[in-house]
Amino acid sequence: MAETLKSKESENKYPVMSRCAACKKIMGIAFMGPNEGEFSDGFCPECFEKEAEKIREFKEKRKEKK
Repeated sequence: MAETLKSKESENKYPVMSRCAACKKIMGIAFMGPNEGEFSDGFCPECFEKEAEKIREFKEKRKEKK
């Protein structure tokens, strides 16, 4: 019976890939159901660090102008 429930659940799931918004590297795959909300892209650790550095530099320049 548990096998039947498990197969019924997986029938309603579909794979959704998560990829880096900057370099497009695939970061993971999740199985989502039709009513489980949206799945959005993010940044891989390497690109996150690059973007975080850009933000830090921007904030520093902004402070200097004030």
